[in-house]
Amino acid sequence: MVIKEKRRIEEIESYFKKYPDVPKEVIIKEDLLRLGFGFTPAALKAAEGSRLKSYYIFAWDQVDEKKAGVQEDIRQRVPEDIKLSGGMYKLKRTVVCTRVNTDSPYLIDVVDGKLSLTENGTVIADVRLDPEPPYYSKTFEDGTPYMQLAPTVFGAFSVFVNPFRHCQYWDTGEECLYCDIGFNVRLRQKMGKKTGKVSDVVSDPKQVAEAVAAAFAEKWDNPELGPKVIQMSGGSITHGLHGMDELTFYLQYVTAIREKVGYRPPLCLVIEAGDKKTMQRIKEAGASSFTADFEVWDKRIFEWL
Repeated sequence: MVIKEKRRIEEIESYFKKYPDVPKEVIIKEDLLRLGFGFTPAALKAAEGSRLKSYYIFAWDQVDEKKAGVQEDIRQRVPEDIKLSGGMYKLKRTVVCTRVNTDSPYLIDVVDGKLSLTENGTVIADVRLDPEPPYYSKTFEDGTPYMQLAPTVFGAFSVFVNPFRHCQYWDTGEECLYCDIGFNVRLRQKMGKKTGKVSDVVSDPKQVAEAVAAAFAEKWDNPELGPKVIQMSGGSITHGLHGMDELTFYLQYVTAIREKVGYRPPLCLVIEAGDKKTMQRIKEAGASSFTADFEVWDKRIFEWL
């Protein structure tokens, strides 16, 4: 007996019925983030000139290292995020971070001249992409692209700053199992892709501040676009970097950004947890909020992850 595999649409609609209080947009978005999605050649062509994915810290892609040569071409041409709306479920506008998976049942394609989210040939929703902001094409004298230092993410709502594209826990085999920061950098280096200068993992504070300022100074065509906040995160520093501990290293970027753009945009710093004195230093440096790097569930799960 051949058992027919259930299509994702059928599975999704079963969740609609099981959880009627949950918006359809949430259920579809979670499934897309979990399974990722692919792009047809036509969709990649349509994505040209859009706000492309910057690979600033995490990839989130489901990449088979053995297929990396084929997948890397796709990964260099995909948008940072997609905006879903309408379609068979009349979705409200929903922003979904791009997570590439060439084996996903979900596929971004061009159908009847429109960019669409499809599943097995069925159009689920319309897809819209944001245009590339002009500052993305700017580079510093050493060749470092502005977009790699201060990309706009989450529907262009936030500028994301990642001064250290590595985590020293990866040096000692203690990396968190849910994190791909080290894998992502190593894969890109293996493929000969550069995201910055020299070491490819440490950014210059003055360049970062200049790139952030450029993002906020940009004249965005659409009034709903443009950054409102600054998020800063990066790898853990356990045994010093450039003669600095983790807190000192990251606060130099907070200070440089505040000197360049002022204190109006909220700035959230995401690093390892600290004591009250640490929080005071973070506040005095100009961060608006703080989030600890490590998510802790219980002892058993923490030790595993």
